[in-house]
Amino acid sequence: MADFDLRSTAFIDDPYSTYRLMRETAPVWRDPATGHVFVTRYEDVLAVLKDSRFSSDRIADRMKRVPSDIDTTGLRGMLVDRLVMTDGDRHRDLRREVGSAFTAAMVRNYTRQTDTAVRDAFERFSENPTLDVLNDLALPVPSQVIMSVIGLPPRDHTELRKWAEDFYLWLAYSPGDITSRTESAIASVDSMSKYIRGELPQVNSTVESSYLTRMKANLLDGRMSETEVVANLIGVINAAHETTTSLIMNGTLALLRNPDQLQILIEEPDLIPNAVDEMLRFDSPSQVISRIATEDMELGGVGLVAGDMLAIVLGSANRDERVFTQPDTFDVRRDERQQLAFGHGSHFCTGRGLALLEVAMIFRHLVPLLPNARIVSGPISWRSTPAFRTPVALSIEFDTVAITIAEFGGNWWSRVATQPR
Repeated sequence: MADFDLRSTAFIDDPYSTYRLMRETAPVWRDPATGHVFVTRYEDVLAVLKDSRFSSDRIADRMKRVPSDIDTTGLRGMLVDRLVMTDGDRHRDLRREVGSAFTAAMVRNYTRQTDTAVRDAFERFSENPTLDVLNDLALPVPSQVIMSVIGLPPRDHTELRKWAEDFYLWLAYSPGDITSRTESAIASVDSMSKYIRGELPQVNSTVESSYLTRMKANLLDGRMSETEVVANLIGVINAAHETTTSLIMNGTLALLRNPDQLQILIEEPDLIPNAVDEMLRFDSPSQVISRIATEDMELGGVGLVAGDMLAIVLGSANRDERVFTQPDTFDVRRDERQQLAFGHGSHFCTGRGLALLEVAMIFRHLVPLLPNARIVSGPISWRSTPAFRTPVALSIEFDTVAITIAEFGGNWWSRVATQPR
């Protein structure tokens, strides 16, 4: 029977060679250590995401990891009432309310504040020869935008992100002691709940128009409970950071490692939205999502029983050679637009439109600055959880001569240095 080590440093550095082997030899594979079933081929991933027999209610699976002497009432409450943990009619009703701020029409209304956040970020480091991509760009822009959309004070974004990060480090299958991660998550969920409950009474629903206004109206009208409002605000805050921040990091790295593709975008900036789609496919920020089998069945020749946890490997599906031509090649002109980085079906990411708006705006400003930019933060180190993929750090040094050469249509290629892998 095939066996794969999905916890090694080598896997974290490069999961795609392992995923390729899994697709070839064991596309539906049960991990003997955990019993979880990994699904790696595009066709199977899509089938599971479309099939209502696979549930998003993973609460029991998450809670069974926690030591029995820890009171997890608060954590359980956050899970029970979150959009991503619900199915059927309840999911539909919550999605209608939670997703109301992220419709295509609403996202168009956020263009001005997103443009302001992007310009502010670039103005802050405009005189600096180096860029800390994470702390100068990939964190502050999504933070400023989502705080504006929600209607919360921008000054509070650091605390909110820290609280949400603690919760998600517990929620995901991450390395580290589960007891300490659970205790941190409990404390942070409690802090965030108190914070949001403190902000709600201050919202004037007759004057203001924000996401928080809508949530308060839902609360007053009885369409949502207080716990549902708090739980889903936590989800929105973290999701707004997680995918967008990681996509900016991963996309920047892909352009630095593929200067020929960078040159295409310099010459044809209208391709940037297509390039963002390719960034999502090539190095998906959310690599693995999960579902629970609700009945006995068979998938890819592997028997499943009710209660089995399935690890749906989006990162592998997006590299499937049965669907994508030369899938391990980063190609900003790629016209295969069926990547699954935002999921599919009823749980398709509600914040997709806002994330794409932010990232496209950022790269319109960043691309002209990247000719021959050099990574100065050392060899790339990746986050240690297989579920989310992004560099821990990425700092670059600009080459002002190459930028000028590129600006005037010259050949900056001779200045290109090999980037650390």
